Amino acid sequence: MKIRGIYLRGGVAYIRYQDASGQLVRESTGQRDPKIASQILAKRRSEVAMGKHFETRRFDQVAFGELLDFWWEQHGKNTRSRFDYHLPLIRGRFEKRKARSIRPEDVQDFLRDLEKEEFAASTVNKYRTILCSTFNFAIRWKKFDTNPVTVVPQRKEPPGRDVFLTPAQFKKLLNACGDDIELRAFLVLAGTTGARKSELLARRWEEVKLDGASPHIYIPRTENGRPKRLPLASIAVEELRRLPSYGWDEYVFPADRANVRFKGLGHARQLQSCV
Repeated sequence: MKIRGIYLRGGVAYIRYQDASGQLVRESTGQRDPKIASQILAKRRSEVAMGKHFETRRFDQVAFGELLDFWWEQHGKNTRSRFDYHLPLIRGRFEKRKARSIRPEDVQDFLRDLEKEEFAASTVNKYRTILCSTFNFAIRWKKFDTNPVTVVPQRKEPPGRDVFLTPAQFKKLLNACGDDIELRAFLVLAGTTGARKSELLARRWEEVKLDGASPHIYIPRTENGRPKRLPLASIAVEELRRLPSYGWDEYVFPADRANVRFKGLGHARQLQSCV
């Protein structure tokens, strides 16, 4: 005998009904008797009609801002993706809204508005990633129950383009650096090691070995979580020794603290001039 809203799976009766927000709910009764399942279904429908509290209703008052804050503190700020640059736009659009009120159409409209502002497809996808990750993280921690972002497709990104400079072009690029010692050193390192920008800019001098038969830079953790050593060419060793931070600062590229072009902030340079 078939009863509407009840179906069997593996011999166990499941019920299907709509909650107060119109979302379809599927629930196992743990019973094999369709008649008992029918009674449970009737009870659930009665709870929905009377507006009584049950599992799916406890998330109705959760603000999206709460989920975003939880995601950021527990996960987002610990990633290497620097998502903090993207949070203001997301907060401005969704922070004060109830998480339950955010529909796929709202997410789609948000991404389209970013495209109208001429954001690159890769950047638009980062905003989608934050939204999707926030909901998924909340579901995993039992702080929410649905993710409206999953049905919204990612934007198609253009294929990557590899550009290989000739020796003459690379020399011209270095000459264009002028007296910018830091930029020149970075370009030489990037060009001779093939390392990512984030891998080079975060390095400490304790991770750099310039002496000995095998000069190298040690990277404790790469994108795939593994360490690696980057052999250094003789020109890279020369450029590293010329850096104002060499012998004076913890970091190879310590932002403006060792940059001679920033007066009043060049602490390492001031130390060097006193010797």
